[in-house]
Parts: sequence; C-alpha cells; structure tokens
Amino acid sequence: MMRFGILILLLITALPTGECGAQTLWHGLDYGMKEGEIRHIFPNARNQQKTITSPSRPGGFRYDEFSVDNYRIDDCLFDIKFDMGSNNSLFGIIMEISDASASSVSCRVSVQDGLSQKYGKPNYIHYDTFLNQKYWDLKSGVRVSFTWYADSPYLRKWGGQIGYFRIPNQKFKNSL
Repeated sequence: MMRFGILILLLITALPTGECGAQTLWHGLDYGMKEGEIRHIFPNARNQQKTITSPSRPGGFRYDEFSVDNYRIDDCLFDIKFDMGSNNSLFGIIMEISDASASSVSCRVSVQDGLSQKYGKPNYIHYDTFLNQKYWDLKSGVRVSFTWYADSPYLRKWGGQIGYFRIPNQKFKNSL
C-alpha cells in the first residue's frame, strides 16, 4: 500500500504545471494554436495582404497578416493581429486601437483602467513625451503590455495597442 501511495505522489508531481502546458494568451487563445483553431473562436479571422510604404522602399513591403478588423470591446474598436510563428502557430496577439480619433482618449483610459483592475499593479512602467508603456508578467508565463504613443512631435495622431506574448525564459534572455 505504501508503494502505491508513493507512485501516486510521483505521478502527481510529474504532471505539467500551467507554465509548462498550454498558455492562454487572451480570450481562450493558447500559445501554439493553428489558424483553424483560432477561427473556431474568431470566425471572422482572415488572411489579408498588407503593404507598408516608406521613403526607402517606394514599392512598399508586402506581407500577409492573419487578423480580425474592428473588434469591439465596450466603446473601443480594435484590429486584432495574430502573430503566427515560423511553424504557423500562434506566438502572440497584438490588439491595435483602430480609431485614433478623439474617442481613443476615453478608450485609452478604459483600457488602462481595465488592465489595472484585472492584473493589478504593472511590473514595468515607462513614460516619456511620445510613448507610454506598461506591462504585467503573469504567473502563467504570459506578458500583457499596453503601449500608448504619438506619431509625431506635433501630437496630431495618437495610437495604442495591447499585446499578449509568452515571457522569454531565462535561458533565452541569457543568450541575447
């Protein structure tokens, strides 16, 4: 009977913990999910070809993006971008506040307050003239970040985003 108890104890301690198993990033989306699994949660998710233009590249840079446009949370609209890793599995989520109009100031306050209420005091806070950033490192191994920025010194357009990514492990940090 004693051996059976020890065997059960060994099996329980060998089970993966939350940090080793699937890590939920946001809204039921787990690190490593494939596009089909994401579409079960977000049926409107689609691949789109996007172009970034710059003075150094007149034709622009084209890339594919797996995303959902105009996702509403309360009074805020977000463009959700699913960052798919090299093996075409979910690596992270970026939620861009999609309207940088006057309403985005109230949206920024709503998002900031909501994140603080849900996750508590941030692990990191950075403020300067054009960039404000906060992040929370969760026990599950996920980092939630909130960034609010201005596009230029003239402060004509503001933007913001929420990010959900896996926290790099110490081995990865040491190899940088």
